[in-house]
Amino acid sequence: MDSIIIVAGCGFDLGQLRRAIPPTFSVNDAANDCIVIESGGRRAYLGADPRIPGEMEPEEASRILTLISEPTFYTLDFSDITLCKELLLAIADRSDILIDNDHGVLLPGSEFVRVLRSQGDWDWRRDAPP
Repeated sequence: MDSIIIVAGCGFDLGQLRRAIPPTFSVNDAANDCIVIESGGRRAYLGADPRIPGEMEPEEASRILTLISEPTFYTLDFSDITLCKELLLAIADRSDILIDNDHGVLLPGSEFVRVLRSQGDWDWRRDAPP
């Protein structure tokens, strides 16, 4: 399973992300304050992950802290990149969050979504943003 990291500031919570998920997706609570998102036999998991700061490279952590002073980290775990893209288009089109693709790209959510919309076939796991 692959992951993408959503970085949000203090006061932002999982409920805000959950409410942005379109009703065409099935959303259910799971263990550890995580939600399971399903559509057409595909499944993704979204939840806060307090382990992320300890796993980051110092340069990346520093960059995030210059943009968001008290970050909260959420992981979107997926095995179907198309489902992940659909979810990011719905929940990440906002300038107050960062998207870390776990492959060296860190962009504001709205910029990440802009790239997704303009380059629908972009696979951030192997390609730099266009």
